[in-house]
Amino acid sequence: MLQTWQPYPHLTGPEDRPNTVMSLHRRILTHEAFPATALTRRHHADGDGSGDIDLPEVLRFVQLYSAGGYGCDADSIDGFAPGAGGDPSCPRHDGDYAEPYWRIGLGELLRVLQLHGSAGGYTYCPDAGTEDGFCPAE
Repeated sequence: MLQTWQPYPHLTGPEDRPNTVMSLHRRILTHEAFPATALTRRHHADGDGSGDIDLPEVLRFVQLYSAGGYGCDADSIDGFAPGAGGDPSCPRHDGDYAEPYWRIGLGELLRVLQLHGSAGGYTYCPDAGTEDGFCPAE
């Protein structure tokens, strides 16, 4: 079974690690055998990288929403800490795509719930014109 790539906070994709066997393997799979898909990127709300946002992962996102803001925390399970005025030194959560940034809005919460409710999980689709670059899987 092919596993999805899990990004590091300071790297944007497998191309950032060109000298590893896994990056070469992933480049072959994503660029030659398949079009751009979830194989190239996972949603930050998908903490285990399963390609499906499950209930505990939704509840974590609800926690960020309920806190009124969030910031970076390299020691946390997902790289973020709940609380307004947090450290903004890392890339924003994929679920935080609308202003004001560093604060999860109701529409953003509903979008993560939509991805959670998709029977087939989600895919990364940066060219599909979605607000966050992800699509419910068909």
